[in-house]
Amino acid sequence: MIVQLLAALLALAGLYLLLRSLWLRSNLSARQTWLTGGTALIVVLLIGLAATGRLHWLVAAGAALLPLLRRGLGLLRVLPLINQLFPGWQQRYRRHGPDSAPAGSDYATTETAHLRMSLHHPSGHIDGEVLGGAHQGRLLSELSRAEVVGLHGTFDDQDSKRLLETYLDRTWPDWRTASSGTGAPGADSAMNRRRALEVLGLDDTANEQDIIDAHRRLMQKVHPDRGGSNYLAATLNEAKNALLHA
Repeated sequence: MIVQLLAALLALAGLYLLLRSLWLRSNLSARQTWLTGGTALIVVLLIGLAATGRLHWLVAAGAALLPLLRRGLGLLRVLPLINQLFPGWQQRYRRHGPDSAPAGSDYATTETAHLRMSLHHPSGHIDGEVLGGAHQGRLLSELSRAEVVGLHGTFDDQDSKRLLETYLDRTWPDWRTASSGTGAPGADSAMNRRRALEVLGLDDTANEQDIIDAHRRLMQKVHPDRGGSNYLAATLNEAKNALLHA
């Protein structure tokens, strides 16, 4: 037992001297210092457990946690199914804050005075958050058809109306014939570089080929011939042209 304690003390002393030497020679950041200290603490605990003959407890605890780990990995397999059954759950989680869907992510966002719309690139799913009024903070997917059509009549700007029409065209294609107002769109707002990048889901490092590829990929999802809308297709075209001819 005494020999084990002496060996543990020597190992700890050697570890301390080694870490001190490394710390003095390198200019570590605060994060690197915490990581190094945490690693050293784990090593010290393992040495202490080994020296006192208690390391087998840790091994036994790890073996007991293995079934839970396997179940957790099994749950990961059903995440795609959950995403298909509840396509709006990711947007509900990410919708808070202006940077909730940054450029370059799987979501392209467009915001107007009354709506914040998000398009999920891989699936083509579109949804939006109401930014004001009686339904403020709610997703369009949470509202009934009558409530969404009613929103269209309350919006006082054409950008919000056109975005809502895009959602209605995708969700209820016959909504125009069932409602009294069609909400004819007005003139488009200016498409600047920042908005164009957001629409295509790109960042400032995107080159010409990235722009073309993103436009082609999104058009395959939202083209009117594939169940999309004329407005969204026109917006993608405008974004591509704004970036390529800037």
